[in-house]
This record gives sequence, C-alpha cells and structure tokens, in this order.
Amino acid sequence: MNKIIKWNKFEFKEIRMLFFLALAGLLSIFLNIKIPHTEVLIEGRWTFGFIGFALLKHKRYAVLLAAVLSLPLMSEIDFFIGFFGNLSYAFPCLILIRTVFHKFLKKLSPDWKFGLLWFIMILFCYQIFITPFIWIILAMMTEQPLLEQVLIAWKTQPYFVESLIVGSVSASVLVAVLSHQKMKEKQKKLVHLNRILLSIRNVNQLIVQENDAIDLIQKTYSELIKTVGFDQVLIILIDEKKEIETVLGCDEKDHELWQKMKSKQLPSCLQKALDSNELMIEDHQNRKNKICLCQSLRSSDRTFGLIRVCLNQKFMHDKMEIDLFQELISDLSFALSAIKKNELLKITQMRYQELFEKSRDGFVVVDKNGRIIDANSAYCEMLGFSLQELIEKEDFYEITPKKWRKWEREEIWENRLLKKGYSNVYEKEYIRKDGSIFPVELQSFSVLDKDGELLYLWGIARDITSRKNAEKEIKEYREHLEELVEARTKELQQKNLELKKFNNLFIGRELRIKELKDKVRKLEQLLENNKN
Repeated sequence: MNKIIKWNKFEFKEIRMLFFLALAGLLSIFLNIKIPHTEVLIEGRWTFGFIGFALLKHKRYAVLLAAVLSLPLMSEIDFFIGFFGNLSYAFPCLILIRTVFHKFLKKLSPDWKFGLLWFIMILFCYQIFITPFIWIILAMMTEQPLLEQVLIAWKTQPYFVESLIVGSVSASVLVAVLSHQKMKEKQKKLVHLNRILLSIRNVNQLIVQENDAIDLIQKTYSELIKTVGFDQVLIILIDEKKEIETVLGCDEKDHELWQKMKSKQLPSCLQKALDSNELMIEDHQNRKNKICLCQSLRSSDRTFGLIRVCLNQKFMHDKMEIDLFQELISDLSFALSAIKKNELLKITQMRYQELFEKSRDGFVVVDKNGRIIDANSAYCEMLGFSLQELIEKEDFYEITPKKWRKWEREEIWENRLLKKGYSNVYEKEYIRKDGSIFPVELQSFSVLDKDGELLYLWGIARDITSRKNAEKEIKEYREHLEELVEARTKELQQKNLELKKFNNLFIGRELRIKELKDKVRKLEQLLENNKN
C-alpha cells in the first residue's frame, strides 16, 4: 500500500508540472511580441518547453509537453503542417536538452556557469534545429529552394532575439528552480541525517539499557523504521553455529526472501554480506531509484548477523550517510558482543560462585598488601573466624605462626608469586580463632593488570590435619613393624645358631657310629679268622 501511495504522489507532481508548463506555454502564444520592422513574432512557448524538457523526469511527459506546445495556435498555417512542423524541431531539441542536462549540466551547481552553458545550448538549438526547420517548412510550402532559404535564415537571424530571450529567461528560471530544489534536498538530507543521528542516540540508549540481544534488536528495528524512516529494514541474527536465530523485517510480500527465511537459508547476496566485513550496496529489486545498504554485525570474535536497509539512490554516494550507517552497525556489533560477553561472564561467575562457595577447600583473596578481601565459607570454618573478622585483620600473617612468616614472605611471596605468578603447592600452618595450630596445604596465584602491576592474589587452602595424623599413624605403625621384624630376626638368628649346633652334634655322632661300625667289622673279621 505504501508503494502505491508514493508512486501516485510522484506521478501527481509530474502531471502538475506538465500542466503548469503547458498552460504557461500556450498562454505565451497569445502574448507574442512582434519585432519592429520585421514580420517575426517572438513567442515564449519554448521557454517553458525547454524548462520542461529538463525538469520532467519521465520522457513520456516531456514528449507530451512538446506535442502540446507544438499546437499551431494563432497561426495562419494549416493545422497539421504547423503541428508536425513544430514537432520536427521540438523533438531534436528535446533529445539534445535531456541528454546534455541529465548527463552533464545536472551534475553542476546551479550558478552562473550552469546558466551560461544552458544559454549556449539554447542558442545552439535555435541555430541548428528551430531556425533551419522552420525555414525549410516555409520553403516547402512556397516551393522555394530549401538550402537558399536556410542560408537566408542564418544570415538574417529572424529568431536571434527570441533565442536570446528564451535562453536568458529559461537559464534564470532553471537556476532558480534547481537552487530551490537543491536547497530543499539539503533540507531533506539534513532532516534525514538528523533522524539517523537521533536514531543512533536512541540506539545507544538502548545499548546501555538492554541486556538481552533479542530485545535490543527488536527495539532497534522499531527505532530505524519509526525514527529514520527507512523504506525497508531487515535484521537477521545468527547463532554461534551460523544458523538463523531471529529475523525481523521479512514478510510474505518479499516472496523469495520469505521462502528462504522459512527454510533457514539466506539468499546469495545476503550470504555474501554475512561472510564479508565490507559494506554491500545493491539496487532494490522491487523499486526504482532505491538502493540497499547491507553489512554484517561483526565483532573481533564472531559474527552476530546482518542489517539491510533500503533508501533513496541519491544517498548512494553520500559519505556522511554511509558513515552514519556504519557507525550504527559498529555500535550494534559492539553491543551484541558486550551482551554475549556479559552472558558468558554471568555463567562463569555463577560457576565460580558455586565453586567458590560449595568447595570443600578454602578459597581466599588478598590484596597486594596481604590484607584479606574475600574468602569462602570453607575457609572461614577452617579457621573459626567470620569473613568480617578476617577482613578486619591487618594481613594474613596474623593467622600464620611466627616460624612461618619470614619464610613465606621471602620464598613464597617474593620469589614465587611476584616473579613467576604462582607458588606451586606448599605446606605451612594456620592459627585458629581458639589459638590452636593446624597444618594446611596451600597453592597461590597472582593477578596482574594490563601494565603488569599486582592487583590481588588468591589461594586455595586445605586443612591437612587428618592427612598428617594418618601419616603419623602410618609412620608409627611402620616403626612398630620394623621393631617386630628386628625382634623376629634376632629370634631366627638364635634358632639358626641352635640348629647349627645340633647339626654339628648330629654329624659328630654319625662319624662316631661309622667308626664303631668299622671297628665291629674288623672284630668280626678277626673272629672269623681265629675260627679258621
């Protein structure tokens, strides 16, 4: 519906200009002036005709104006001869004026240079088209030689005064009209740029207020439509997997894009803009004199989506318009990146808080002077102090036995934390609120700023009393085992000695038995010999 309304408004302006110029041109025919001592009449119709040829944007209206002004009113010449005779030089003038004006003169500022060039062009039209064509027609009607009549016309210059008047008046009017148009365009441009600046300001306020990416984009979309008045705004957000997450500004009127969006796909032109960090400028597919600016919403770490807006083609080469659009893109990209980082930070903080509070180990944070600035409940319970009581202490050395203070200050603080940034795991002792001393295992880390200066330190502390007691019991049990082994070894050694003595006795008895057997055998042998 908006497209139809804008088209009718534009057409109405063209028709209104055509009507005014045609009416003024026809009336000027009746207000002609006769040049003294000649038969030549000066008419002002082509003053309005030439102005219309330049200012009317559509060729059909320029042709219609030429046809209306070619009507041979107040003329004794045959109507058709006069009409087509006038058209015979009106059309070449129309083509020349529209070509020169739109390709060259329109690019100049409406000043004296523009007026001079326009004036020269009108003189050229009279000398090359109007004067020769009129005299050729008259020669044909009176059966006179054509070339001779044309040379006479050039020699006598019957329309020279008219050409000077038409050229001067049309140049002055055009300079005034174009100056007025340029001033109005500057005013419109200023209003448009002010709208963009207002939109940027409002979007910056949204950036400060909004913590949700979807809400920020939706309100930004409404702001661009309402405040800036862009013909069309398309905003697409993608997730980390580069899949379409949110689409604003796409409806069924743009059928191709609508179908693509439904299937979670991007047209090639939008995909190209998404992959590139450059500003893409393209013609609007459904409207003439409209361009689309398209750029990705990109930060240093990821791409969040893209924005495409459609605006008048006259802003295509407007550096300020482009710069403001890119500034808006930059602000939104920064905001989306900040929102994403804040979301990740919140998740990290929640996880850290959960780890910090629910950990069975004690977490403690101290400033660069050694003053405790934070601690979790496990750390407080370990020492028997409340967090406020720990914060009120001058430094953490107050909960450290004196025998550890010098060593910890020199070895841990100066040699490790300040030089390497971490301490590795080490053991020391703490003093509880009730005065009891217990062993702990610590590991500390230093946190520096961007200039390398110490901000704070944090550490993990674990009560190792149970472990120490277990180590002590193991040590005592090991010592007891060693005593048992030693006693058993002595007992075995004694047994071995006794066994050795027994073995010696047994071996000695065996030897004696053998000697006795030998003696018995000898005696038996003697007895046997005696019997014989």
